[in-house]
Amino acid sequence: MGWGVAPPVADAGFSRDRRMHVSHTGGAVGASSVLLILPRVEPSGEGTEKVIPRGVCVSIIVNKQSVSLSRIALNVAKLFDCVHMSVS
Repeated sequence: MGWGVAPPVADAGFSRDRRMHVSHTGGAVGASSVLLILPRVEPSGEGTEKVIPRGVCVSIIVNKQSVSLSRIALNVAKLFDCVHMSVS
């Protein structure tokens, strides 16, 4: 088991605007899945305040084998990342 880590800077020209994210994919007979975490980039502040990690987590599971879900999960995460939710 392991996590795929996509760094913020990519070598390929088609993914120059890619943000850092981590994901784990899986599959079984008749199913495919992905868990993707897109951390929010917080501006670095001064002081000793503890910052609560924020971001978007997307989990997708489908009843179809050999399906690449990573791009779909990243697109969904980016849609929700645009929404700024307040924490109570």
